[in-house]
Amino acid sequence: MDMDESGEEHSATGEQYEEEIVPKIITDEVFDETIQRGNSVIRDLQMSKQFLIVEDIQKILLVCQNLKQNVSDERDKVEQLKVEVSNAQARTQQAIKASRTDQETIQELKTEIGRIHKENFFINNFKFYHFSEQIWKKSDASALREEIAQEAMNVLREKLEKLQKETYNERSDVEE
Repeated sequence: MDMDESGEEHSATGEQYEEEIVPKIITDEVFDETIQRGNSVIRDLQMSKQFLIVEDIQKILLVCQNLKQNVSDERDKVEQLKVEVSNAQARTQQAIKASRTDQETIQELKTEIGRIHKENFFINNFKFYHFSEQIWKKSDASALREEIAQEAMNVLREKLEKLQKETYNERSDVEE
């Protein structure tokens, strides 16, 4: 039982006790200090020949060190995934830009074809046919590039979603 400022006794719950002992954020300094304290306790217990307790505390310290390393590894993976996501977003933006450029080219070609049709320029002439055929080939090539870019964007979007899902799952695992 503890005494508060008014002199009344009250009991601290285990929950309050744990909140005071275990910080919400365990920094490297807190971890190192805890390990040092654990080693000190082990030495004291060894001197008093409490070998079973020593063994248990050593196991706990090893588990803590392994968990700290796992957290560090997971943070590294998250950082790596962030870089991959960023790269995927950049490639997606490039594909979108290429797609827009292709759309603009297609629109320009359609406009040019429409203008040529309106003027009835070289309608019966082979040159017009050849020119028109080249324009349509360029238009078809542009449409094909756009389709390829769209497929690339879809693949990148799927990879991005997969990476985001993996990152979320890894974060959930780390939090647990």
